[in-house]
Amino acid sequence: GATWTLSRSGRSRGEVQASAPSGSSASGAWAGTGGGGVFTTNDAGATWTAVNSGLANLDVRGLAVDPSDSARVYAATRNGLFRSTDGGSTWTGANTGLNVTVLECVWIDPTTPQTLYVGTVQDSVYRSLNGADNWQRRNTGMNADTITRIATVPGSQRVYAVSPGDSDDGRFAGVYVSDNRGDQWSYLTAGLSPQAVQCVAVQGSSGYAFVGTLGGGVFRR
Repeated sequence: GATWTLSRSGRSRGEVQASAPSGSSASGAWAGTGGGGVFTTNDAGATWTAVNSGLANLDVRGLAVDPSDSARVYAATRNGLFRSTDGGSTWTGANTGLNVTVLECVWIDPTTPQTLYVGTVQDSVYRSLNGADNWQRRNTGMNADTITRIATVPGSQRVYAVSPGDSDDGRFAGVYVSDNRGDQWSYLTAGLSPQAVQCVAVQGSSGYAFVGTLGGGVFRR
């Protein structure tokens, strides 16, 4: 991170809202754009190619690549979840069981890749146990309706979900944690205080969780 270089050749949209490593190549990556669909690169970002057959130019908010099968990719959009099983050549909707289609993120449990989570606007968290064939709402103990990011702790059943809040007054903003893959959630406030949380990342070997807030900096648990 000492230096950065702009990488957008072939990418018609400048607003990148999601990214993911390819899983099959050290020089490969995916980018999800606002209104431009999905792009991929195989040359470390020197050039990008649109891969939107069946996806169209949707607003893509989240991307996830199956760690056990790099050809299997998921895109969370403002029009639902889309799944590709051929490395992005074609996409199909995978929304059975979802009551809403305005999605903010998608996360694959790296330990059990058939387990996925999506964060929604106005309907909290959904979980799939069969690679997005169908979904079940999982929000017991969760007050927030909007979930922007989700992360799991490798080798455990712990899941983190974060929210910027549900209204202008930021109600229910913060961090939620589940220790049974989303069946029940607890609201974590100690040391954090209720504030808009935008993102979460888990350090795999230690299990530390880091959250980024809107105007409050980074917190660690």
